[in-house]
Amino acid sequence: MSEGYLSQQELSQRFMGLVVRLAQEALYLLRGGSGEGPVSLRLEEARAIIDGLEALQVRVAGNVTEEERSLLEGVLTQLRLVFVEAVTRGSEAKPAGKAQESAVAQEVPSGESGKEQAPAGEELGRKRFVKKYGPGE
Repeated sequence: MSEGYLSQQELSQRFMGLVVRLAQEALYLLRGGSGEGPVSLRLEEARAIIDGLEALQVRVAGNVTEEERSLLEGVLTQLRLVFVEAVTRGSEAKPAGKAQESAVAQEVPSGESGKEQAPAGEELGRKRFVKKYGPGE
């Protein structure tokens, strides 16, 4: 499209609309709105959109208005923050096996502090016990 086809204002509106639509799609993916399971975060797809917006920012640098530059910077900042929050939430969620292992470890009476939890690769039924020798035992 040449500049004669669309006015600068129309081009600016289309550019900002594109940025906003991509940001909305990334937010949708980061907040688990796909409907696949209880919470389906699609971090890799969201990351691809964020990376694309970053590439767009580099490619259009010096060719955008202050309003367009400000919108793109703000959108990228917000998406990066939401991405970090989504990754943090995802790392806090434990897989079913880990949650069961944690629940089993919490049921151990407090007087049995010499017991260690099984390493991540071991089955729940196989616990290692370590005898500690020292004061108070």
